[in-house]
Amino acid sequence: MVAGAHFAARERVTVTVHAGRPYLRRVVTGADGSFRASFGAVAAAPCAGLFADAVGAAGDRASLRIPRQACITPPGTA
Repeated sequence: MVAGAHFAARERVTVTVHAGRPYLRRVVTGADGSFRASFGAVAAAPCAGLFADAVGAAGDRASLRIPRQACITPPGTA
């Protein structure tokens, strides 16, 4: 689930989650300029980062970056 706020009221927003491949949803904000976009189960590599961005029809833009986490490879698997 990705949620956003501070967009224009009833603005069309394209929300994209980048997790190995792009997952795209188009939503319309409520009267208060907020939205929620559900992506269900997103397949992402266990140690990969995640990036999401939302672009409104009026040019509003927001983004979220969750950095790649340090992963420790178990001995004998590298």
